[in-house]
Amino acid sequence: MVQIGPTPGIDVRHQVQHAVPLQDALTGLARSEDDKQVRRAREALALLGNKSATAALLSLVDDAGVKDVAGLAAALGKTKRKETLEALGKMTDSDDAGVRAAAFDAGLNVIGKTKKKREDDLAAQFLPVAAKSKDIEIKKKALEELKWSGKGSGADDVVVALFADREAEVRVAAVACYAERARKTSSPVG
Repeated sequence: MVQIGPTPGIDVRHQVQHAVPLQDALTGLARSEDDKQVRRAREALALLGNKSATAALLSLVDDAGVKDVAGLAAALGKTKRKETLEALGKMTDSDDAGVRAAAFDAGLNVIGKTKKKREDDLAAQFLPVAAKSKDIEIKKKALEELKWSGKGSGADDVVVALFADREAEVRVAAVACYAERARKTSSPVG
C-alpha cells in the first residue's frame, strides 16, 4: 500500500525530492485497465495536489482511452489548483450529462464553494465558460454562482449575454441573476 503524507522518521524534504517517481507510477496506474487502480491512482494524485501531480491528471483529459471522465473531473477538482479550470470549463460542455455535472462541481471546488471562500479571479475564469455550456442546468447553476461574483469580474457581461439565450428557463434565470446583482453590486440598470 502506498502511503500518502509524511513518513515518521524521514525528513519531509527527502520525501518531496523522491515524490516524482511516485507520481510517474501513479500516472501509469491512472491509465490502467483496472478501474479500481485507476480510481485509487487518481485519488492519490489529487491528494498530492502539487503541480506535477495536477499536470499528470491534466494529461489524462485528452486521452481517448479514459473511461470515467466524470471521475477524472472530480479528481481535478480535489486538487483545488487553478491550472485545472480550463479543462473543467471545457468538460462542462461535454456530451455526457454526468461529466458536465461533475466538471461544474469540481470547478466550484477550485474557485470556492461559498461566498466567503470564493476567489473572484478564479470565478471570473471558470463561470463564464460554464455559462456557455449547452446544458440548461449548468447554465442555471452558473448564473446562480455569478450572483456572488464581485463587481468588475465581467459577470455582468456574461449574464446580459444570456438574456438572449434560446431557452426561456435560462433567460428567466439570467434576468433574476442580473436583478440580484444590481441590488448587491450596483450593476447598471439602464
